[in-house]
Amino acid sequence: MTEEEQSCEEDYCSSHGRGQYDSENGCSCVCDPQEWIGERCDIRSPCASYSCMNSSNCTLKEHPKEKAVEAVCVCPENTEFIKTTISGEHCEKIETSEEQSLLIPCLEGHNYRRWYDEFQILLIGKDLKNLEEIDQSCVKIDGTRCQSEDVLRKGWCYHGGVCHGRVETFESGKQYLVPFCECKDADSGRFCEVCQVLFFQKNISACIVYVKELARGRTAVQTLATRFT
Repeated sequence: MTEEEQSCEEDYCSSHGRGQYDSENGCSCVCDPQEWIGERCDIRSPCASYSCMNSSNCTLKEHPKEKAVEAVCVCPENTEFIKTTISGEHCEKIETSEEQSLLIPCLEGHNYRRWYDEFQILLIGKDLKNLEEIDQSCVKIDGTRCQSEDVLRKGWCYHGGVCHGRVETFESGKQYLVPFCECKDADSGRFCEVCQVLFFQKNISACIVYVKELARGRTAVQTLATRFT
């Protein structure tokens, strides 16, 4: 490797791209457009800080006259099993005409366990593994698996979380509409099953939120008590 080739590979692309040396054209850079752009991969890509939801892809739209580029989300065209329309600037809107299908997550009057059983029947191969990973990911802070409780046989979320359907890409590359809970306060997890518990009292768990009031020079402690369902 010549000195020029080594310099091209190691230094030319600002450590954000891969240098390619050609004896006729010299050094050029191959950038990851999701992170960096520019001749030497030295300009932060608009996609790096642009949120695209529901398994959508961020692409760059060029404006030659303004010599500028902008981030644009390309939404999935559809999902498996359920006919959906995904739209919005960030692909945040999901619409479906199949309002009563048991395969639609978060339906009022239905529950996660029933949805899982119906969904599982239709899946085959490696995508079934993805579904099982969703189910097995539900583990509470004390190590209890959610499958051993009735919470998800009665509804969709723990601790007052709100269920939303979102599109996820499984291992096969196919996209599915699956449940995901929006949690309150300090709770976390796909099903809001992880309460930030610092102590137990029989059937009551307390999520403790520490709020530092730096301006007053003291720390306030707010206790948000939530009963296990």
